[in-house]
Amino acid sequence: GPLQVDQTIEASGIDFDGTRHLVFFADVMTYAGHDEQFLRDTAVAWNGGFVPAPASRLVKFFRAEADRETMFYPSEWPLPDPAMIWQFS
Repeated sequence: GPLQVDQTIEASGIDFDGTRHLVFFADVMTYAGHDEQFLRDTAVAWNGGFVPAPASRLVKFFRAEADRETMFYPSEWPLPDPAMIWQFS
């Protein structure tokens, strides 16, 4: 299960078809510095105006084997094609 990193962040490991990820869950309001206007401004700029509920959690996935040189390049870490997974299962 998730491990408590601090009072507002949890982390958990998951496996997606043999690809290991580290997943972080963060409290939305804490991440926004408890600044409701910042949250609204960010929602307008990045999220089509949708403002998450105050108790929402942000989720961030990291590939477990990623390194500093490639971790921010999605092309280096493609996910398996779900259609292919089901075809050969």
